[in-house]
Amino acid sequence: MSGPNTVVGLGQALDTTVVFDITRKSWTRSNISAAISAGIADESRGRYAVCAGVNAFLPTATLTITGARGTVHFAADLRQFTDSARDH
Repeated sequence: MSGPNTVVGLGQALDTTVVFDITRKSWTRSNISAAISAGIADESRGRYAVCAGVNAFLPTATLTITGARGTVHFAADLRQFTDSARDH
């Protein structure tokens, strides 16, 4: 079992550790847009509504990671869960 987009079946377990040491890495993306809005309305104490929103467009955005080191341990085992679900 290896490669991107590998499916882990319900009867299998996955246990892996990734160690990383990033001296400097940058990613640049173009045409990033984001929006957030919020609103509130109340009809019980008189009718009113307030809404606000913000839009942002970044023609170019760069993320740079410098001096990141660590270990990520990921373990997934659904066998006990599926066994208990089968028993009920």
